[in-house]
Amino acid sequence: MPPAKKLKARRPWQDVAREAQQLRDQSLAQLDTSVEAKLKTLPHNVIKVPEQVLDTSCIAITSPPLEKLLHRAFLRSVTSVEIVRAFLDRATVAQKLVRSYSNW
Repeated sequence: MPPAKKLKARRPWQDVAREAQQLRDQSLAQLDTSVEAKLKTLPHNVIKVPEQVLDTSCIAITSPPLEKLLHRAFLRSVTSVEIVRAFLDRATVAQKLVRSYSNW
């Protein structure tokens, strides 16, 4: 007879969710692009907020279609680090917008 499988002790989902939220908040704090003050008063339509709070190089990377970004990366006019950083900054703004509206 095969040995009995040991079951891992399961943590409550609330603990897992709390840990994930804390990790997310710590990560966002490291990426903060100092947009917190600019997001104090939000318009009802927030589609243009990234262009208002992010720098032009970030917008130039994250706004065009993927094909143009790939072409720029192929020509090495933009580095992979710049691309990742730009999308992380934009994701930070999006997360703050979502959290601001959910707290509103």
